[in-house]
Amino acid sequence: MRDQTEPASDVQREDAGPSKKPARAGARSRRRQRFGLALGTRLLVIAALLVGAGVIFGLMNMGREQSRVRTEPPAPLTVRVVPADPRAVDRTWDGFGTVRSMNRAGVAPEVGGLVIERPEEAEAGRTVRRGDLLFAIDPADYEAALARAEQGVVAASSRLEALDVESSRLRMQAELAEDEIAAAYRDLERISEAADRGAANQGEVDARLTAVRRAERELTVLLQQIDLIPSRRNTLQAELAGLRADERIARRNLNRTRVTSPIDGVIHTITPRPGDTVAAGASAAEVVDLSRLEVPLRLPAAAAGWIDRVVGKPGAVSLWNGPAGAGPTHIGTITRLAPEADPASRTITVFVEVRQDPVRSDRMLPGSFVHARVRTPDTVERVILPRRAIRSGRVLLLVPDEGGELRVRPHPVRTGYAIDGRFPEIDPTESEWIVLDPETAPPPGSKVAVTALEQLEPGARVLVSDEAGVRADRAGGG
Repeated sequence: MRDQTEPASDVQREDAGPSKKPARAGARSRRRQRFGLALGTRLLVIAALLVGAGVIFGLMNMGREQSRVRTEPPAPLTVRVVPADPRAVDRTWDGFGTVRSMNRAGVAPEVGGLVIERPEEAEAGRTVRRGDLLFAIDPADYEAALARAEQGVVAASSRLEALDVESSRLRMQAELAEDEIAAAYRDLERISEAADRGAANQGEVDARLTAVRRAERELTVLLQQIDLIPSRRNTLQAELAGLRADERIARRNLNRTRVTSPIDGVIHTITPRPGDTVAAGASAAEVVDLSRLEVPLRLPAAAAGWIDRVVGKPGAVSLWNGPAGAGPTHIGTITRLAPEADPASRTITVFVEVRQDPVRSDRMLPGSFVHARVRTPDTVERVILPRRAIRSGRVLLLVPDEGGELRVRPHPVRTGYAIDGRFPEIDPTESEWIVLDPETAPPPGSKVAVTALEQLEPGARVLVSDEAGVRADRAGGG
């Protein structure tokens, strides 16, 4: 008994002994117990609230009809299409140029003098015909010069006629001299025979011989004069030709005192008035022909290989006298091509000839700025599509599936060049087109969508609109 009680008393003394450390440990232990109890209580409350909310939500949805999942496919879109058929097209090139006249004449009098006449119609801006009088110069001095030239011609002609008479007379004298020589020789022969017989002396023979020699000398002089006739005639003929040339010049100078328009056209400038003195060769007026014009047209350098196909072909160039409108105001023909391109502007120059009625109200005037469009035929048939049918380098084809429904299939394309114009057989409402590179063009006969492109997805079902749909779509801005 003693052995059992002693240890107990020892423990009691140990617990009762003053010690701070065991007291603190007991306090912490009690606090942990209280915190754990509070946390557990809170978790139980939250769990109870969640369970209650779930029960309430389930009760609320028990009577609601479950929505059925929609399994029907979306309705197909209705779109407009154009065919992708290769065709011959014309490539167009736009350019600008300044008009100039191909036929303009500066008028300068060929003779000088005092202006004595100028018609009232001879004013700037007036239309004139070739030969119409612009102004007249005093002709008195030129009439006198013509009279002197005419008198010189008459005198030279008279001398030439006298030479012909002289030549005829000399030939007659030569014939008579030849007869006299023949008679003198016969007389000399008779005297010589008589002297041989002793019937005549030597003096008589010498006298007959002297007569023969005199007749021969006279004939020689006549023949010499006859031989000089051709050279004298040539001299007189040359003199007469010179005098006649002077006469023509004098007559022309007299005609030149009336200064006329050298061409049909419009007077651009005219200066002399009655009382003014003009000098030969000094510019006095200018006449411009408006019926035949030329436009040095600048086009992109890339057009050089295409322009050769239309050089000399009428109607290849359309021109607008001002901003381009619905239709060209003039039609031109390319006559030639400049041999070099401008490296700064990367353009080439082609020369376009335009013929027009000079009195039309919308006529082109030299110096005016015009817009032109050149059409050059493409030797390769290509697919052309509306510009808006191409998005991000591709077009949307409508291809039938196994069930015959049309499905959207993207097709990548590469642009060849752009053109403007009307192709009613493809789409009567479009005016801006893209010509595709043949290597990337869709197969012939393909249908290309041109509306609702932003709504179409690859593989989507579509319907093709009819003609009424086309008009409605256009009216709605589609």
